[in-house]
Amino acid sequence: MTHVAIFGAGHQGQVALEILQAAGRSVTAFVDKDRATSSGGTLASLPVWSEEQFERASRADEMEVFVAIGNNNVRLHLSERLREAGYRLCNAIHPSAVVMRSARLGTGILLCPQAFVGANSIIEDDAVINTKASVDHDCHIGPGAYLAPGIITAGCVRVGRCAFIGIGASLGPNVQVGDGAIVGAGALVLDSVGANAFVAGVPARFIRRMVPPVDWSAVLARPPGLIEEPEE
Repeated sequence: MTHVAIFGAGHQGQVALEILQAAGRSVTAFVDKDRATSSGGTLASLPVWSEEQFERASRADEMEVFVAIGNNNVRLHLSERLREAGYRLCNAIHPSAVVMRSARLGTGILLCPQAFVGANSIIEDDAVINTKASVDHDCHIGPGAYLAPGIITAGCVRVGRCAFIGIGASLGPNVQVGDGAIVGAGALVLDSVGANAFVAGVPARFIRRMVPPVDWSAVLARPPGLIEEPEE
């Protein structure tokens, strides 16, 4: 069996670990320069290597890799660099995910529990289809795109390179979401979204233009607080 090294030892790395293990894959180590230590750090009982340690411990023909980094641009660029170095990127597909027979998948894809990919749909390299996200028939999800938990697309939807679709959003039939665009959580998108646009609401409306490279965590973060009772 070919072993797998996971690049990224954060939250997404731990999700990828459990999905790969559920799919029967053997994971050797995490690779994360920010978390690696010379004394041999561990996460989930696995070693955390630097890239230098990974290169010393592996050969491109002996180990597959999976990049588990939430930032779309960083994930895509690192995956491309690893491919150029000769490494094979595997998919992490949970056994409960459903992929229709006519769908086509690239490599480096994360398909989380109960995700669905419909007939004749295309999922390109390094995309994330999160928990219970549903991609209906004849859709095209571009490289590095991120579909958050619970999103729903109708048929014939196109999501561009490194676009981000927020949790629980719905995309109507034939909608196109441009490269680098962001769809806010819970949005209802019935019209196409331009490249690098941020849209939100029901129905979705244009909020502002994003300047690449986008830090999605900063854009979508809301400070924690209390939901106060209304005044009487």
